[in-house]
Amino acid sequence: MKGIKVFDNINGYISVELKDIVKYIPFEDFTKCVLLEINAIGNIGDNPTNKELEQKVFDSKMGLDFFWGELKRLALRYTQIIDMTLVVGKDRGKIHFYKTDEDLYKNCEFCLQMIDSSFWVVVAKNNRIIDELEQRFNDVSVFQE
Repeated sequence: MKGIKVFDNINGYISVELKDIVKYIPFEDFTKCVLLEINAIGNIGDNPTNKELEQKVFDSKMGLDFFWGELKRLALRYTQIIDMTLVVGKDRGKIHFYKTDEDLYKNCEFCLQMIDSSFWVVVAKNNRIIDELEQRFNDVSVFQE
């Protein structure tokens, strides 16, 4: 798998938002994904509220099932992502919390993470996704997993 870290920033703060990343990921709106972690700021509405969504994810044993289209809509409403882990995989049974990111990456098709409001990590079996992101952003580091 190939991965990319996106560090683009303005005055030391990450300048790439979730909406900036997801628009370059070629998944259909009905693509199933799993939200394993979310800590974010923004008004996402009332059903659920941001705090309720965070609590649902926190309480889940295997992550919260989501559709890519839902993530794209949420991306427009969040003002800051502090921490996030979202994965797409063909085998839902393999999508859960792992002790290491490397184990997670091995068991999914795609992983999108925000690390401590500092940088994005995207890992994908489809190298074209990483290649596209590498062209779109300035301060990046590409790696093989």
